[in-house]
Amino acid sequence: ESALRESEQRYESLAEAASDSIIAVDAQDRISFVNRATERMFGYTRVEMLGQPITLLMPEDRRERHRAGFERYQATGHRKLDWDRVEQVGLRKDGQQFPIEISYGEFQRGGRRNIVGIVRDITERKHAEHERADLVAREREARQQAEAASRAKDEFLAMLGHELRNPLGA
Repeated sequence: ESALRESEQRYESLAEAASDSIIAVDAQDRISFVNRATERMFGYTRVEMLGQPITLLMPEDRRERHRAGFERYQATGHRKLDWDRVEQVGLRKDGQQFPIEISYGEFQRGGRRNIVGIVRDITERKHAEHERADLVAREREARQQAEAASRAKDEFLAMLGHELRNPLGA
């Protein structure tokens, strides 16, 4: 019992110290554990989340698909998604949607599958990716404009050379 208590304390300490959200979901798809990072990320208190369906943290348009996948997984043990670094959309208490990345794991309790997810807010990474894509697009456009200007200069010089050769030749 002492070793078990020590193990539980170590687990709780690690989970609470994590900067990423940790969420456990029971076999009924209800939230059974969240750490402090989850409270900060989603804006709900622990009390508001515990016992609620995990779909509380998802946009409405993704909930039914999640439910179907969860039921299929509980029945068959077959998962459709790769469970490492899955990009999804989260929903904060204030209604704001934001990009998240989730890595899943599974544990058994009472012969039923329970799922734990490590959730990371990837808003900054997505913002940086969009900025990078914008920069690449602007650079490509600038290069095309520079190439067009270079072609126009070459055409002008060729025409100028031709026009100057005719009078000079005479």
